[in-house]
Amino acid sequence: MACCVKLRGLPWSATENEIINFFTQIPVGKESVTFMYNHQGRPTGEAFVWMHSDHKESALENHRGAMGHRYVEVFESDQEEYEKMMGKSGVPGQVDQKGNPRANQQASEAVIRVRGIPFQATKEEIAKHFQGFHVDINNIFIALETTGYRVGDPSGEAYIQLNTTELAQDALDSMQNSRIGTRYLELFASSQHSMDHLASRGGLRDYTCSGAQPAVDKKRANDVNPQEDREGSGWLRLRGLPYSAGQWDVVDFLSETTTVTEEEVTIKHGTDGRPSGEAFVQVESEEVVQQCVETLDRKNMQSRFIEVMPSTFEESQSVRHNRPSPYGKGTKGKGKGKGKGKGKGKY
Repeated sequence: MACCVKLRGLPWSATENEIINFFTQIPVGKESVTFMYNHQGRPTGEAFVWMHSDHKESALENHRGAMGHRYVEVFESDQEEYEKMMGKSGVPGQVDQKGNPRANQQASEAVIRVRGIPFQATKEEIAKHFQGFHVDINNIFIALETTGYRVGDPSGEAYIQLNTTELAQDALDSMQNSRIGTRYLELFASSQHSMDHLASRGGLRDYTCSGAQPAVDKKRANDVNPQEDREGSGWLRLRGLPYSAGQWDVVDFLSETTTVTEEEVTIKHGTDGRPSGEAFVQVESEEVVQQCVETLDRKNMQSRFIEVMPSTFEESQSVRHNRPSPYGKGTKGKGKGKGKGKGKGKY
């Protein structure tokens, strides 16, 4: 049986990943987290987290636990309070975390990504929810986890191919924060390329890649949303990101200067599968690149100073080799690894 707890006192910049890490001993996914917003669309510092009732007591033990420099309160809650608070909550995405208006998403293809879907939801239920958009059940694809302990299980997301780009735009404009059961949905503009890439990693159920299946460099398989290069665009490199940062954190960070979509952000992972602390962003032009560098370099994301610099498509595609610990087995010379002498030990 499902239950929920209420969190209060969160940092306004808190992400789903930070809450997952906060409840590290409990199996909580991104789709289990619902942030609260005020009437202006700004975070209130409150959130609800859904989980199996067997884990409720363990969750409550995190009361007054630390998240960054904040002590977060954790309270028992229920469906009635959740529904009441959702009725009062503003619409996330109307403004960014700095209070600046955020442009509506623009569909460039007839594909949308839906987040927040109940794990047990069927294609039939999703089709019924979007019945006004002439959705073919065969064009609904359930996304699956590709890493972690839930590999192969539904991730709480789905991709929907609609008949036209206009229908995709209508869905983005009118179905944001609609509900399936008790879950509020988030909709994002997406693309065939994103579907192909996820499918190539085993992340889309019942989906066959369009045309030839894209070749995926195994060393780059963990990168989030590797992109193609648009003619005339410019590229930014962000370095020093919190390891928990997601694509929307980067979208919010850049919103002071320019508007980008989630699809234009690539989060880099190293060859060991760990986040590299880097992201590459495709923006409208080289002029926008310079504006972002001038206004955003060394600005804060959460508690981190972010380096913002010009980049290229080629650099965005390169493999990242995370540096090993200086105390690991691979340390040579005068380090503290297990090798002896001048690099003659076994590594």
